[in-house]
Amino acid sequence: TRKKVTVKVKLDGQGAESGFVSIACVQENRIEIKNKNDIESYLYLKHDLGELPERETYLGNNEADKQFLENILLVKGWSRYKWTDVLKAEPADTMRNYKDLVFKGNVMQNASFKLVDNDQKQYFDAKERPLTKPFVLTNMNSPVNRITTGNTGGFILNDDDLVTQPNKLVSLKQNNDHADDYFIHVPDPYAGTNKMLAAQLDPTDYSVRGQQESTQNMQLADNEHAVHLKEVKINGNNDDSFVGIAGHKTVNACGDYVGDGDILNGGGASPDNRPPIKGHRYFVNGTRSTTIYLGCDLEEDSNLFQFKGIYAAQEFYPPDYSKIDISEPQFLSTLYWKHQMKVSSASDTEFSFFTSDITGKFKIIVQGVTGNDVTYREKTFNVVKNK
Repeated sequence: TRKKVTVKVKLDGQGAESGFVSIACVQENRIEIKNKNDIESYLYLKHDLGELPERETYLGNNEADKQFLENILLVKGWSRYKWTDVLKAEPADTMRNYKDLVFKGNVMQNASFKLVDNDQKQYFDAKERPLTKPFVLTNMNSPVNRITTGNTGGFILNDDDLVTQPNKLVSLKQNNDHADDYFIHVPDPYAGTNKMLAAQLDPTDYSVRGQQESTQNMQLADNEHAVHLKEVKINGNNDDSFVGIAGHKTVNACGDYVGDGDILNGGGASPDNRPPIKGHRYFVNGTRSTTIYLGCDLEEDSNLFQFKGIYAAQEFYPPDYSKIDISEPQFLSTLYWKHQMKVSSASDTEFSFFTSDITGKFKIIVQGVTGNDVTYREKTFNVVKNK
């Protein structure tokens, strides 16, 4: 316990010279077989065959593992394939849905709004029009950089433009005094692909088992301790303050609504009222002028467009007992975690960590991708108390 462990990892080439892996060291009894998933068995088995019987390993080298895999393939190997579909497939089918995963945006200019009389009802006919000259945006991420659009307002965001810090958004700012006259639009190119992939998933439902078990039946491993929290009850009533006439929801969380005649916060109570939409233009109550609704946050910067970007996982900071002496017991079930560690077939990659005060078996899990395949390995070691 509380001793340094040094690990060396070397890629077994088989044609690949290098790769990137994630490495974790966790208490073995924290890994439930029914929830376990690794990159190798998922890619070669579960992705196509669906749910499999629970087993510690599916692609092991011993005779029992090989026989199990043989039986699985005999039973489920072709169950999801139709020969008619295979004959119709074209080489391009496999990449057709992935070729346009690029973040492309546009800066558009609001065209003039005009009042139209249709059956004595007032509404707006508004269209956006492309720009006629380049437009300059500022990417507020670190480091800050400028993005110049094409003549019609189109632009492409590179990977560096999308990288953010954890829990931060990509922020594009307009360099224009008349922000209300322009807007930025960056559609998510992964939305359609995500829906397609989600439709292929066959998730396992563990809710029945979870409902049958209570916290009183859950057991901790030896040498583990738990803090029992007091029960908290939350009581509340729905006063329907955000619901209008005849149960119609007419306002948003800020109390804003659009009334008859497309008037923002005006026009009187009506079941036809509706919540305003951020970025849309409406009449100002009591005037003939219009305004763009900025959303609930009154402090929101109308020059700013934000969306989720790409960020690397947060860093894991393991304790170093050679530098600090903590008197309290340290029951840490996760001893190490590192993402995007480079491994090579030419030399060892070395890393180290300290065990905690938990004794028993711990497991090191390495998985990732190489130049021509995926890779996955496990190694178990035992932690004992100091004598």
